[in-house]
Amino acid sequence: MTTLLFPVLKGTLPGFPPAATPSLLDSLLVLVIIPTVIAAAVAIPLLGRYWLHRSGHAERPSAELEPRR
Repeated sequence: MTTLLFPVLKGTLPGFPPAATPSLLDSLLVLVIIPTVIAAAVAIPLLGRYWLHRSGHAERPSAELEPRR
């Protein structure tokens, strides 16, 4: 009865070819590389100005943006 409820435990679904075993590179791509790229794509635009400002490389805002005294 368990194999009828969970046919995946036997390999693949009936009528489908056997699934290929992923290589180490395939596993690293899915588990490490893709999440790292997504995290960098989100973190760099959001935190980049803070990092630049903190390290002293930020550009001084132009006089047009400063409030008048």
